[in-house]
Amino acid sequence: MIVIPGPSSRELGVAISKELSCRKVDVEYKVFPDGESYLRIAGKVEGEEVVIVQSTYRPQDTHVFQLISLSRTARDLGADRVVAVVPYLAYARQAERYREGEAVTSKIMAEMLEFSGVDSLITVDVHSEAALKSFKIRAQNISSIPAVVEYIKSIKGIRDPVVVAPDKEREKHVSLVAENLGADHIYLTKHRDRITGKVTTTIDDVSAKKIKGKDALIVDDIISTGDTMLNAINLVKEAGSRKVCAICTHPVLASGALERLMASGLEDIAATDTIPSPISKISVAPLIANFLRKC
Repeated sequence: MIVIPGPSSRELGVAISKELSCRKVDVEYKVFPDGESYLRIAGKVEGEEVVIVQSTYRPQDTHVFQLISLSRTARDLGADRVVAVVPYLAYARQAERYREGEAVTSKIMAEMLEFSGVDSLITVDVHSEAALKSFKIRAQNISSIPAVVEYIKSIKGIRDPVVVAPDKEREKHVSLVAENLGADHIYLTKHRDRITGKVTTTIDDVSAKKIKGKDALIVDDIISTGDTMLNAINLVKEAGSRKVCAICTHPVLASGALERLMASGLEDIAATDTIPSPISKISVAPLIANFLRKC
């Protein structure tokens, strides 16, 4: 097995290759003055199983094109099998057509990766499991829960926590985090206007009573604009929580999001390294390496 760390996931790819104790092949990469990308796989891959590690965060289109180019090139160079490890899978939010005329981007993403010669896909905490159903190749999702739980246990000063899901969709994930911690959990109710994108969040009386005087651990899959997380932080604070920590898998972090979150009075904020960021304190390299060993 050979690991190729793509331009967007250099550190994570190196960490995965070390976990697997396998050969790493670097990518020579540069951008021409006109903005086009130059990519070169700087090593032999003929007859090998090749694992390309390339997250597709902002700029998504650039990182997606790099992934497709590396996959196609590995095939052209004679790779026996290509596994795409895409820790953050862009365009996975739109798995169906909500309004007439919308592009179903998760399906388009699947078709592009299949065309590029990828044999199987591995991602982490995909936003919608339905997005993986668009793939004809084997597409599997890894849960970040084991790594997140270990990180939570390391946070100093947290006692008797309640794990909070910022919306109903995340309750299943959050309930498993809580179960591994031996803690209680609640979920908030979120509504997003599909036209304006504005998010409103509410907490019911039962959940508010559970969180009062307790430490709140708000766990989500993505922090993008930060609006959903900020709404959750304000609600649990108003309900009387003692300390508030925020944890996510994918720190997409639109402009200004991290600054607003840091100013909200959080005890701690952390994310995994599916996307490199100032808060990417939790490594998913061991989880991905263990999964690859079993494949």
